[in-house]
Amino acid sequence: DDDQDAPTKRKASPTATTTTPRTKKRRVTVPAVLRAKMHQTLLGDAWLSALTLLLSTSSSSSTAVSPAIHTAVLTFLPEHVISTMPNPIRLADYFTSAFHASSTTNTTSTSSIHPMLALNGLFLLITQHGLEYPDFYARLYGLLT
Repeated sequence: DDDQDAPTKRKASPTATTTTPRTKKRRVTVPAVLRAKMHQTLLGDAWLSALTLLLSTSSSSSTAVSPAIHTAVLTFLPEHVISTMPNPIRLADYFTSAFHASSTTNTTSTSSIHPMLALNGLFLLITQHGLEYPDFYARLYGLLT
């Protein structure tokens, strides 16, 4: 009689597991925070915000940004950021602004490399991401001569 009080165990048949509705795969929703695409988008947005701030502070004379910071950013972006952004064309304005601001306002030896670094980023955007920049080669030639 003790066996009657104990719960009985069922043996599952091999076909029962494939035909019952309980074994259907459930669609798992991944939160947006855990999606790689969302991280890339947020990282790109953060970079664009930082670059906008960098350009706005460089244009005002009271809070000028060090040329070394511009050099570091212009070196870092093509090597590490362009390849991770879902839409790297959004960086074209920064590279163009950095090129024009550096080539027209600064003449120090530290900032003389800024046009070349900016054109490096523009070149990657042109060749790998379809950016159209009609004066690119003329400006490059002007830097070299």
